[in-house]
Amino acid sequence: VNGNDNPMVVGKGYIVRGPSLYSTTVPANYTASVTGRPNNGVITTAIDRGTITTGLVGNNLIPITATDDNWNLVGNPYPSSIDAVRFLTVNGNLDGNVRLWTHSNAIGTSSSSFYGSYSWGYANSYTTYNISGPNPPGFGGKIGSGQGFFVLIDDLNPLLSVTFDNTMRKFDHDNSEFYRTSNNNVLNYDALERSRVWLSILDEANANSTMMVCYVDGATIEKDRLFDASNKDTGNLNIYSLIGNEKMNIQGRPAPLNQLDMVPIGYTASQNGIYKIAIAEVDGTFTDASQNIYLEDVQLGVMHDLRSNYYTFTTNSGTFDNRFILRYTNETLGDINFDTQNTFSFISNNVLNIKSTKNIEQVDLYDITGKLIKAIKVANASLDFATDFNYPNGVYILKIKLDNGVTVTKKQIN
Repeated sequence: VNGNDNPMVVGKGYIVRGPSLYSTTVPANYTASVTGRPNNGVITTAIDRGTITTGLVGNNLIPITATDDNWNLVGNPYPSSIDAVRFLTVNGNLDGNVRLWTHSNAIGTSSSSFYGSYSWGYANSYTTYNISGPNPPGFGGKIGSGQGFFVLIDDLNPLLSVTFDNTMRKFDHDNSEFYRTSNNNVLNYDALERSRVWLSILDEANANSTMMVCYVDGATIEKDRLFDASNKDTGNLNIYSLIGNEKMNIQGRPAPLNQLDMVPIGYTASQNGIYKIAIAEVDGTFTDASQNIYLEDVQLGVMHDLRSNYYTFTTNSGTFDNRFILRYTNETLGDINFDTQNTFSFISNNVLNIKSTKNIEQVDLYDITGKLIKAIKVANASLDFATDFNYPNGVYILKIKLDNGVTVTKKQIN
């Protein structure tokens, strides 16, 4: 709608499609002319929040949430590349990741589109990037001049604009990293050391989806804005890790790698059949061949060495969050370590929230001296628990009893 000599909005993202007479399967060049003066300095661009709240369902019967309606396409307005992480740091009103279209899959019919209501569907082939790195691997985090990219407004933040400034610009960087699959071999990682493993799920036609786990300084086992990126279940082939009940495209975890760490892995299969889970790529500590990488199939009681080969399994269609665990030792450790690392607590708007992968039966709250403040027996045990928290600022201790008999202790700062 902004073509045909209409002025472009500085900082807004644009998606350009070739003329209708062009083939949808055979590549061909198309030249477009853009005129104007190069931009410099601080640029502020308006972004929008959608009107959807929750509970709606698209034509493909996938639930739509308020988060789904808060995406905006913005664009690098400068004649030089910009650093994606610096952009996210400046714009604290955004969820901590950017998403760039890779154009790695062919145009499909309406069944390929998210809402199932378009004549042509452009495949959901995006790369996600934050401090932990890119998923899928390949993008180096420097957004080329004129490159459009998606950002997500934090649903609780009222600021409806993004800011670009010269601190983001990378004058010494090769501006050729306008992200596309033909140029995905440019790897420009910052000095921060990371140890990462990318896992892919593949169907019988070798269609695939990828997720990433990164061990890096600054990340925690809970959700961190600039280290974790959420995953949206569209009903298609999908693999993700979990933080509590939340599905993650990228998950950052504390460095160095803890050999006893266990990361829950979920997946969506669009149809019944035979699938594979395989290592797509590794770096850091994982480049050492002696560093084990296992996939535990909880359903079958199988511990599989992913370094030796991919894991083949049969599944019905649907979404499954409790079948697989990414592990680094094949020893039987029991449930305690897993439950401890997958029980989370946080305070928001004077409400204490607790989430776990096991049902929560009781919560005991202590002050820092060990004095019991409150003991709560959860009437209807569930994976989520919330209670008012109107206590002074300070450090508190939570003892959380789960329905499998394990008690998890958490330090909570108010």
